[in-house]
Amino acid sequence: MLENEIVIVGRPTLVPSRPSRENLESLTWISREEGSATRTVSDEALARLGIVPRRRLELPSYEAVVQALKKGYGIAAISRFVIAEALRSGSLTVVAVRGWLVSSTISVLRVRDAVLTPSSDQFQSFVRKRFSEISRVASLERQGL
Repeated sequence: MLENEIVIVGRPTLVPSRPSRENLESLTWISREEGSATRTVSDEALARLGIVPRRRLELPSYEAVVQALKKGYGIAAISRFVIAEALRSGSLTVVAVRGWLVSSTISVLRVRDAVLTPSSDQFQSFVRKRFSEISRVASLERQGL
């Protein structure tokens, strides 16, 4: 359906504009539980970059992660879609980490030859349209427009 950009975020005052590996390792990394798709791709990217967080805070939902981030408890690798409003408001900022280009694919899975019910078809159309709008806005924001 679309590519889901994973970014590292935190409160603007928490991380230097050009963080070192030491800075990143000393901060608390806030994440979802092991097994979540975002955590899996993020952990792989951290390992690839040689970043070993010393402390982790594992939370049960993205809403809890965002609230912990806003309170300044640490940083997180999280979907740009999840934190779009916090980025717009300035309560969170993207942490620029050299070599960090992480994304995952959001897909729709269904039985190949199954006919969708009218409500399933409407829901799928709604989701595609909404994600398309979110992707367009995120792209414009990254370009500074």
